[in-house]
Amino acid sequence: MHKRNILLSIITCTYNSEKFLSETISSVEKQGLDPKIFEHIFIDAESSDETLQIIHDYMERNPSYNIRIVSREAKGIYNAINKWIQESKWQYLLFLQSDDFLVPQTLEPYLMFVKDAGYKDLYFAQQNNYVDEIKKKPRWSGRINLLWYLWMNKLILAFTVYISQPTVLHHRSIFDRFWYFDEHYKVISDMVFYGKLCGKISYKYYPHHMTNFRIHADSASSWTIGNNTIEEISDYI
Repeated sequence: MHKRNILLSIITCTYNSEKFLSETISSVEKQGLDPKIFEHIFIDAESSDETLQIIHDYMERNPSYNIRIVSREAKGIYNAINKWIQESKWQYLLFLQSDDFLVPQTLEPYLMFVKDAGYKDLYFAQQNNYVDEIKKKPRWSGRINLLWYLWMNKLILAFTVYISQPTVLHHRSIFDRFWYFDEHYKVISDMVFYGKLCGKISYKYYPHHMTNFRIHADSASSWTIGNNTIEEISDYI
């Protein structure tokens, strides 16, 4: 069992993502993975900029890669993630957003760690927060406001520590057993999903940085939209 290759689906959602997508794609190319062990799926919400051209250039540079583009109507990030899951075919899933990028040469040792650990349901690692200088203050003030709210409402222990989705390798069977992400939420659905898995799956922590999580004004998951996060947590509670 330990000698089998891990088969990995890297899944990226795009919508007018030309600003950062080339860096995301380049970070996959720099992993040096055997093309036989991974696929890269793009779920595109009818982009009207250079996004699709960037993906086609990626395909032309790497004819041995298994790269697919799936078009969909724009219905929110978690709807896109759920669509990714349905389109994926391989053993483990990694959700790499179109504004994030991988630490160089990190996926191969991560996959070796999975093999050595015995193929658990879920693995998670560390992320670097890649913050534009101009956005540092809004991000931290948003987080502080959120933590204050949670503390005042006795909820701080429930939400201050959580698994960071861009670092997670999800075994495909998790979604067959526990369904997908709740599309009602725009920001916290991953936290809600991982919380529901607690005590029901096998998992292991990989103590290394794996993903650079970019924080910027247009990010759907950035702490710069702390007010929306607070509202969704209130709704969930």
